[in-house]
Amino acid sequence: MPPTFTSTTLTAASLNQLIGASGNLDWLKGALTRIGISSDSAAQTVDSAMSGCRVFNSAAISIPNATWTLLTFNSEQWDTHDAAASTFHSTSSDTGRITIPAGRDGYYLIGAHVEFAADVAGRRGLQIVHSVGASVIALSSEDATPSGVHALTVCTLWHLAAAEYVTCEVFQNSGAALNATRSADYSPEFWITFVGI
Repeated sequence: MPPTFTSTTLTAASLNQLIGASGNLDWLKGALTRIGISSDSAAQTVDSAMSGCRVFNSAAISIPNATWTLLTFNSEQWDTHDAAASTFHSTSSDTGRITIPAGRDGYYLIGAHVEFAADVAGRRGLQIVHSVGASVIALSSEDATPSGVHALTVCTLWHLAAAEYVTCEVFQNSGAALNATRSADYSPEFWITFVGI
């Protein structure tokens, strides 16, 4: 006979004791059903500790002069979302987007990093754009480095709903096209991590 639970407070210790080391999943399913969470309820879904993605482009990207330009990402460091068949990013369509999966509304930590090829003229910019209203939600812009490459990082916390997406755009006005360089695990990279609801 499965154990019963009579306390009005469910603590981690009592839950561990009732489920047991072997995992009494039938008891847990029954307990959830008693409080209105059925076996097919979205409320019963359990996600892994990590939910999000980190994507990159495997080659340098030529950025035209004086134009905010959408970066695309053809590869992934990871793309993890246990609760749905969908994931955050696609390497085959709309590769510049990170899109929130169904049922995953919440607060997200979003960031990007890009390195520009060496050039002393003009400014460099990096921004994250939210699909709703095409609003800029994070921006970094600096004068070009006097010598060597120029790297920028942006990071922000933002609430996103399912099907909304974010993109990453860069800017340079050196007077000619300039590469966003590819450096392993570094540039250009774009990421998102679920923080909470």
